[in-house]
Amino acid sequence: MRQVANLQTITRIVVCAFAFGVSGFAIAQTVESTGFESDAADGGWEAGFSVCGSGGLTPNPNSGWASTLCTEPHIETNNSASGTQHLRFVRDPTIDSVRCEFLDCPNQIATPPQGPQPVAPTRISFDIATDAFQSCFSESGSSAADLFVIATSASEIEPSTASVRFHREEVVFVSSNIAGEEVGLAFVSGFLRYDRMEIELDPCTNTQTYILYDLSGVVGKVVQNFDGKSLTVEQVIFSHDNFYCTWDIDNLVIERGEPCEAGSCCDRAPGRGGVCSEFVLPQDCVGEFLEWHEPLRCAGVVCGEITGSCCDNSPGTGGACTNDVLIGDCGGGNQNWTPGALCGEVVCEEVTGACCDRTPGQGSCLNGLLASDCVGANEVWTINATCDDVTCNEIEGACCNTLSGDCVLSTIGDCLATKSTIWASESTCAEGECTAATGACCDSGSEDPTLATCTTTTLATCDCIKCTWTRDADCSDVLCDANFQVIPAVSEWGLAILALTLLVCAKVGAYRTNARRA
Repeated sequence: MRQVANLQTITRIVVCAFAFGVSGFAIAQTVESTGFESDAADGGWEAGFSVCGSGGLTPNPNSGWASTLCTEPHIETNNSASGTQHLRFVRDPTIDSVRCEFLDCPNQIATPPQGPQPVAPTRISFDIATDAFQSCFSESGSSAADLFVIATSASEIEPSTASVRFHREEVVFVSSNIAGEEVGLAFVSGFLRYDRMEIELDPCTNTQTYILYDLSGVVGKVVQNFDGKSLTVEQVIFSHDNFYCTWDIDNLVIERGEPCEAGSCCDRAPGRGGVCSEFVLPQDCVGEFLEWHEPLRCAGVVCGEITGSCCDNSPGTGGACTNDVLIGDCGGGNQNWTPGALCGEVVCEEVTGACCDRTPGQGSCLNGLLASDCVGANEVWTINATCDDVTCNEIEGACCNTLSGDCVLSTIGDCLATKSTIWASESTCAEGECTAATGACCDSGSEDPTLATCTTTTLATCDCIKCTWTRDADCSDVLCDANFQVIPAVSEWGLAILALTLLVCAKVGAYRTNARRA
C-alpha cells in the first residue's frame, strides 16, 4: 500500500495518447460522443450496467465498448455532469489493489475500436470529478486511486505515449509526461464537482494542447511540442488501479479533424547520408534529391542517400561499371559517378590520351589512343590529354664536339649536322666526358726559318700563322720542315709503292716523247 506523510493525498488522472496535438483545428468527424445515458442514440446505457458484466452487474450489450480485465466500472445516476447518468470507477474490495500505470492496471474498458485512421488531429474531451479529499484514504492511511484515460493507435509503428496528468494535493495540478514537468494549469476540485479537460493532439503541426475549464470558463491553455512516433488515435481506454477514491466521468467526446497535408521530406543528396525531416509540406520538399512522403514521421520512411553507377575508366580496365554505389565509394581519379543511373544507361569506356613518339628523328603525336597502344620504347602516353595539351619533342641527348671539346644538349639531327660531333641519346653533358681531340702541330714559321717545330696538342692551341695540325697524329707520324710544308712520313711499303709509281710515270712519259718524234 502507498503511504502518504501527514495525511497528504495525491490523486492522479492521466490522459495518454499515441498521437500529437495543437489547438484550434477544424472538426471534420465525431468519432465517439456519449453521456452514458439510457437512450439508444447515446449507447443505450442503463443504471447498474457494467461494461464487463462482472461483480454482479449486467453488461451493456449495445454500447460496442470492449471489456478487458474489468470488474467494477459501471453506470451511476447520483453525480452526472449533465443528463441523469455517468460512468463511475470505485474500488472493488474483492480484488487486490496494485501499483500500476496505463495498460498494466487490473480494470480496463475501451471505446469501440476504429481501426487504422488517416493522419489527422484528434480532440479528446471529458468531464471529470473526484470525491471528498478525506474519503480517498483507506483505513490504514493509504493514498487515493489513479485513473488513466489512454488514447491508443494499435496499427502505428513504434507507438509512444503522451499524457496529461492531474496531480491532486488539495488542488489539482496538470502536468505532462512529455517533459515530466507542470504545464502551469491548476484548479480547485470540490466534492464530486466536475471540471472539463480537452486534449488536442495534432500531428500536422507536431504539437499538443491542454485546455482546462472550471465552472467559470477557461482556466488555462498550454501548447507543447510532442516528439512521439504514433500519429492517429484509434481507441480510448480507461484504466483503473483499484485503489481508494471515486472517479466520475461524463460527456466523453472524441473528434477528428481533416487529414494532415504535411508529411516527411527525405533529402537523398550525395554525401549527406539520407536526411529526413518531419512535418514538411509538399511544396517545401521540391528539389533534385528531395522526396516527399505521406508519413509524417521519418520512422516509417526509408530515406537513404542516393546511389548511382560508378564507371572506372582507369587504364587497363576496359571500362568497368558497378551499380548502386554511393558517391563516397566512387572517388578514384579515373572513376565517374552518375546519380540515380544504372550501368546500362551510361557510357563507360577506358580512358584515352595523347601518345607522343619521341624516337630520334620522329617527334610525332597521335590523339585518342589507349595506354596499351602506346608502349613503345620511346613513346610517352598522357591520360585524358590531346596532342595540343602536351609537348612532344624527339629525344635529346648530349652532343659532344670532339674538335673543341664543347658539349650541348640537342637532338640527333642538330648534333650530326656539325662535323666531328658525337651524340648520346637521353644523356646529359654532366653524365659523360667530352674532351677535345689532340694531334700533331707543326710550326714551320719559327724565328729560324730553317727550323720547324712539332708538338702534340689540340686544334684550339695550334693557332699560329704557320701552324699545321694533324688530328689523332703524333709528331713522329709527320715530317715537319722549314719550307712551310708538312710531308707526312710513310712506311717502307709506302716508299716502295711511291717508287714504282714514279717509274711507271717516267716510262709513260718517255713513250709519249718517242711517239711524237716518230
